[in-house]
Amino acid sequence: MQEDACITFRCPADEMDLVLLGRALVAAGEYQRAARMLRQRDIFETSDMCCFLALYSLFMAGEKLKEQEAMESRDREDSVGKPRRNPFLSDLLEEVRQLLHRGHMDGFLWYIAGVIVRDACRHGVREQDLGGLPSARDMLMRAVTLYPCNWS
Repeated sequence: MQEDACITFRCPADEMDLVLLGRALVAAGEYQRAARMLRQRDIFETSDMCCFLALYSLFMAGEKLKEQEAMESRDREDSVGKPRRNPFLSDLLEEVRQLLHRGHMDGFLWYIAGVIVRDACRHGVREQDLGGLPSARDMLMRAVTLYPCNWS
Protein backbone atom coordinates (compact mmCIF):
# COMPACT_ATOMS: atom_id res chain seq x y z
CA MET A 1 0.00 0.00 0.00
CA GLN A 2 2.74 2.49 0.90
CA GLU A 3 4.52 1.77 -2.36
CA ASP A 4 1.39 2.70 -4.35
CA ALA A 5 1.06 5.93 -2.37
CA CYS A 6 4.67 6.84 -3.17
CA ILE A 7 3.98 6.47 -6.87
CA THR A 8 0.82 8.58 -6.60
CA PHE A 9 2.55 11.39 -4.71
CA ARG A 10 5.88 11.02 -6.55
CA CYS A 11 8.03 11.25 -3.48
CA PRO A 12 10.57 8.90 -1.93
CA ALA A 13 9.36 6.41 0.65
CA ASP A 14 11.45 8.06 3.39
CA GLU A 15 9.48 11.30 2.91
CA MET A 16 6.02 9.73 2.71
CA ASP A 17 5.21 10.22 6.41
CA LEU A 18 6.30 13.85 6.19
CA VAL A 19 4.19 14.49 3.08
CA LEU A 20 1.11 12.77 4.49
CA LEU A 21 1.33 14.73 7.74
CA GLY A 22 1.89 17.95 5.79
CA ARG A 23 -1.14 17.26 3.61
CA ALA A 24 -3.28 16.53 6.66
CA LEU A 25 -2.21 19.76 8.34
CA VAL A 26 -2.90 21.77 5.19
CA ALA A 27 -6.32 20.13 4.85
CA ALA A 28 -7.07 21.12 8.45
CA GLY A 29 -6.07 24.74 7.78
CA GLU A 30 -2.97 24.47 9.98
CA TYR A 31 -0.74 26.15 7.39
CA GLN A 32 1.86 27.62 9.72
CA ARG A 33 2.25 24.35 11.58
CA ALA A 34 2.59 22.47 8.27
CA ALA A 35 5.19 24.97 7.02
CA ARG A 36 7.24 24.66 10.21
CA MET A 37 7.08 20.87 10.16
CA LEU A 38 7.95 20.58 6.45
CA ARG A 39 10.88 22.96 6.86
CA GLN A 40 12.63 20.82 9.45
CA ARG A 41 14.60 19.49 6.50
CA ASP A 42 16.26 21.64 3.88
CA ILE A 43 13.43 21.94 1.35
CA PHE A 44 15.90 22.13 -1.51
CA GLU A 45 17.08 18.61 -0.70
CA THR A 46 13.59 17.12 -0.58
CA SER A 47 11.28 15.85 -3.28
CA ASP A 48 9.30 18.24 -5.44
CA MET A 49 6.10 17.27 -3.62
CA CYS A 50 7.56 18.07 -0.21
CA CYS A 51 9.03 21.32 -1.52
CA PHE A 52 5.67 22.31 -3.06
CA LEU A 53 3.84 21.60 0.20
CA ALA A 54 6.37 23.66 2.16
CA LEU A 55 6.02 26.67 -0.17
CA TYR A 56 2.25 26.34 -0.45
CA SER A 57 1.72 26.04 3.30
CA LEU A 58 3.96 29.06 4.03
CA PHE A 59 2.14 31.12 1.38
CA MET A 60 -1.24 30.12 2.79
CA ALA A 61 -0.06 30.80 6.38
CA GLY A 62 0.80 34.33 5.29
CA GLU A 63 -2.57 34.76 3.58
CA LYS A 64 -4.33 33.54 6.73
CA LEU A 65 -2.34 35.98 8.90
CA LYS A 66 -3.12 38.77 6.45
CA GLU A 67 -6.86 38.02 6.72
CA GLN A 68 -6.72 37.84 10.52
CA GLU A 69 -4.97 41.19 10.66
CA ALA A 70 -7.59 42.69 8.36
CA MET A 71 -10.38 41.42 10.57
CA GLU A 72 -8.72 42.71 13.73
CA SER A 73 -8.07 46.15 12.29
CA ARG A 74 -11.50 46.61 10.71
CA ASP A 75 -12.61 48.80 13.60
CA ARG A 76 -9.52 51.00 13.47
CA GLU A 77 -9.86 53.98 11.14
CA ASP A 78 -6.12 54.33 10.47
CA SER A 79 -5.89 51.04 8.57
CA VAL A 80 -8.94 51.36 6.34
CA GLY A 81 -8.04 51.03 2.69
CA LYS A 82 -4.44 49.94 3.26
CA PRO A 83 -3.50 46.95 1.12
CA ARG A 84 -2.25 44.08 3.19
CA ARG A 85 0.81 42.05 2.20
CA ASN A 86 1.67 38.45 2.89
CA PRO A 87 4.29 38.68 5.68
CA PHE A 88 6.25 35.76 4.22
CA LEU A 89 6.39 37.10 0.66
CA SER A 90 10.06 38.15 0.75
CA ASP A 91 11.14 34.75 2.09
CA LEU A 92 9.03 32.97 -0.50
CA LEU A 93 10.51 35.03 -3.35
CA GLU A 94 14.02 34.16 -2.20
CA GLU A 95 13.14 30.47 -2.10
CA VAL A 96 11.68 30.67 -5.61
CA ARG A 97 14.98 32.21 -6.80
CA GLN A 98 16.91 29.35 -5.19
CA LEU A 99 14.57 26.76 -6.73
CA LEU A 100 15.15 28.20 -10.19
CA HIS A 101 18.92 28.04 -9.66
CA ARG A 102 18.55 24.44 -8.48
CA GLY A 103 17.23 23.60 -11.90
CA HIS A 104 14.58 20.91 -11.91
CA MET A 105 11.04 22.06 -11.14
CA ASP A 106 7.85 20.13 -11.81
CA GLY A 107 4.50 21.64 -12.81
CA PHE A 108 3.39 22.12 -9.23
CA LEU A 109 6.52 24.06 -8.26
CA TRP A 110 6.16 26.26 -11.35
CA TYR A 111 2.54 26.88 -10.34
CA ILE A 112 3.28 27.98 -6.77
CA ALA A 113 6.24 30.04 -7.97
CA GLY A 114 3.92 31.84 -10.40
CA VAL A 115 1.38 32.50 -7.66
CA ILE A 116 4.12 33.93 -5.40
CA VAL A 117 5.52 36.19 -8.14
CA ARG A 118 2.00 37.34 -9.08
CA ASP A 119 1.29 38.24 -5.46
CA ALA A 120 4.58 40.11 -5.18
CA CYS A 121 3.80 42.14 -8.32
CA ARG A 122 0.34 42.97 -6.97
CA HIS A 123 1.97 44.40 -3.86
CA GLY A 124 4.34 46.75 -5.58
CA VAL A 125 7.38 44.62 -6.35
CA ARG A 126 8.51 45.67 -9.82
CA GLU A 127 9.62 43.07 -12.34
CA GLN A 128 13.15 44.50 -12.39
CA ASP A 129 13.28 43.99 -8.60
CA LEU A 130 12.52 40.29 -8.98
CA GLY A 131 16.16 39.56 -9.71
CA GLY A 132 15.77 37.94 -13.08
CA LEU A 133 12.79 35.75 -12.21
CA PRO A 134 10.47 34.99 -15.11
CA SER A 135 7.11 36.74 -15.09
CA ALA A 136 4.21 35.14 -13.25
CA ARG A 137 2.51 34.51 -16.59
CA ASP A 138 5.57 32.67 -17.94
CA MET A 139 5.76 30.56 -14.79
CA LEU A 140 2.10 29.65 -14.95
CA MET A 141 2.43 28.79 -18.65
CA ARG A 142 5.31 26.46 -17.80
CA ALA A 143 3.19 24.90 -15.02
CA VAL A 144 0.35 24.19 -17.46
CA THR A 145 2.78 22.82 -20.05
CA LEU A 146 4.27 20.37 -17.55
CA TYR A 147 0.97 19.49 -15.87
CA PRO A 148 -2.06 20.39 -18.03
CA CYS A 149 -4.50 19.92 -15.14
CA ASN A 150 -3.09 23.12 -13.63
CA TRP A 151 -5.20 24.92 -16.21
CA SER A 152 -8.31 24.43 -14.10
